[in-house]
Amino acid sequence: MAKSNPDGTLHTFVMFRVTGDNLIPDEITEIFGLLPSLSYRKDEEYRLDKSDSPIKGKTGVWYFSTDKIISSNRASDHLVFLLGLLCPEGTLWGSLFPVAPSTQSVGKKTLIKLGQLQKTLHKRELKAAVTIFWHGIGGARPPTIPRVVSSLFREIPIEVETDFEIEEGRHVA
Repeated sequence: MAKSNPDGTLHTFVMFRVTGDNLIPDEITEIFGLLPSLSYRKDEEYRLDKSDSPIKGKTGVWYFSTDKIISSNRASDHLVFLLGLLCPEGTLWGSLFPVAPSTQSVGKKTLIKLGQLQKTLHKRELKAAVTIFWHGIGGARPPTIPRVVSSLFREIPIEVETDFEIEEGRHVA
């Protein structure tokens, strides 16, 4: 059985993904300067594990997960890491978003990167989503997503999804 944090979190991570029939994974990789956890084009064969049989992609997928990169059980640490990829100057998340961002607080690199992402999503008719995965014990409070983060994602547009699970057999003391 996994050990929980004092707040009752057993495990958490964040996944950013881009999907669509017209996806060219290398375009997303170039925007972020980051190799994805997994990527493939529509109709391209891929494997989830080296020992698995190949699977043919029904649509294109590019995704990056913090699961094996960030060891923290705080969802905010995973979100901040992801936002560092989206917003390279780090101007948006100061002590996790005390004020709403404005165009004056967003640096040139961030505007270029977000603009490239927005343009690629629109041009290729792609969907982008951030999923926050959280698993905690009974009585634990799932993480909240700061409003400014939701607003930023909505502008691009990036859908925000949550996948929260409570383990009922254990409870916060």
